[in-house]
Amino acid sequence: WAAGLEYPSRTTNYLNILDTHDGVGLMGVREILSEDQIRFMIERAQENGALISYRTSRGGSDKPYEINTTWWGALNSGDSGEDPRLQVRRYIASRSIAFVLKGVPAIYLHGLVGTGNDPDVVRETGHNRDINRVTIDEHRVNTALVNPNSRISMIGEALGKIGRVRVAERAFHPNGEHCILDTLPQVFSVLRTSPEGDERILCLINVSDQHQSVTVSEADLGSERWMDLIGDGKYLVQDGRLTVEMPPYRVAFLKATEG
Repeated sequence: WAAGLEYPSRTTNYLNILDTHDGVGLMGVREILSEDQIRFMIERAQENGALISYRTSRGGSDKPYEINTTWWGALNSGDSGEDPRLQVRRYIASRSIAFVLKGVPAIYLHGLVGTGNDPDVVRETGHNRDINRVTIDEHRVNTALVNPNSRISMIGEALGKIGRVRVAERAFHPNGEHCILDTLPQVFSVLRTSPEGDERILCLINVSDQHQSVTVSEADLGSERWMDLIGDGKYLVQDGRLTVEMPPYRVAFLKATEG
């Protein structure tokens, strides 16, 4: 699907969103994902406390059309015992996909600060969507931001860096091109090119909890030297291939350089 993503016209753009104040919509993927894949997403989200809203189809059956959850709640369980830093990396990896595709990314406020699900509000109001509409306390957010070990602080630092790179680099221009590279199933790999064709950024996102070693052919890249705009590492094509080590949920933006 991503490989075939094209604008309807030169004056049209996309707004890339993952979640909204309603939760995670399902209607847009009916033509893309199978029923089994949609069911898998729903079940995983429900395991983490998500609610499901249904609509009655023309045939009279109820079909899910919306997962009512925060994006953090869809990906992370509050009682899993996982390392919070691993959960943040998973979260950032998922959000980064919307940053590297054609279009302009947008983040719902609760998605920006990593709010978890609040089932207590739903029990009070009886409205599923309220699980993702909790009032944000400005003082609590500001207090958490100065604590480098807090979830909000870790998310803010990571998303802030990714956002600054995306704004500064012309390869991410909405009218630029993206090419989906066939590397590993666990690593979403996208080559972004500026509208003028003179700047390239290789975006690698490890969406798994396992270490991955990614190799990309020089023929797909067109350059020998690359610099990570997020992690500051430098990479060199050797024997016709670029190899990048990707720890669990790592996000790498590698820019082609001359020297």
